[in-house]
Amino acid sequence: MTELVTWTSWALLALAAAMSAAATVRLPAGWARACEFPRVQIMLASIAAAAALVLTSSTWTWTIVACIVLAAFTTAQQLRHILPYTSLWQKQSADTGSAAESTLKVLVSNVLQTNSRYAMLADQIKLHQPDMVVVMEVDDVWIAALREATDPFPYKVEVPLNNKYGIALYSKLKIDEDCVTYLVRQDVPSLITTCQLATGRKVRFIALHPEPPMPHEGSVERDAEIVLAGVIAAQEPFPAIVTGDL
Repeated sequence: MTELVTWTSWALLALAAAMSAAATVRLPAGWARACEFPRVQIMLASIAAAAALVLTSSTWTWTIVACIVLAAFTTAQQLRHILPYTSLWQKQSADTGSAAESTLKVLVSNVLQTNSRYAMLADQIKLHQPDMVVVMEVDDVWIAALREATDPFPYKVEVPLNNKYGIALYSKLKIDEDCVTYLVRQDVPSLITTCQLATGRKVRFIALHPEPPMPHEGSVERDAEIVLAGVIAAQEPFPAIVTGDL
């Protein structure tokens, strides 16, 4: 049993380390980019594997030391990306204060086209009363199901599709009517518009749903769409919000 645990732990640690390394490589391959997502799982797997090896070993050997060092490097690599999104890290954004006219409340949801729990999202829209709503993977059925919840929004841009890349934007603030664009592929729409707050301040709003990185496919188009959105935001003379399913 101990031998099985040892080999399993080594295999798990090697896999975690390999995935951690793959995520750092600038390689336009789906399998490499997919390693950027399960960071918490990779970190926990490396810690668990190292702990199992230490607990099942009767003596300290260079092999055990090597596994601890490898697990430490893997954990540190993942924490480097995880910690900035926790309360332990210093915030990059400043507090806006309580002035409603200077804030923008956005609700973003990837509904999953095959999902039929329409009322759950409709209830969230009614509950939170956002200024703008972005929904992705919407088809004609989803658009119709959300109509009651989205009717109060005077400005609407709807691009329902059956390929899981449909997108819609509902706004209480005036937006550009011709905001639909196709950054990379003609069947994957994005929305780029400008809205104006009550204070008169303009904000560039970018909503996109790039292709997810598939292990068996390249990620050039997906990576390019995210980079293009970043370039557009960086070139804007006023603040920009980039949102969607990233």
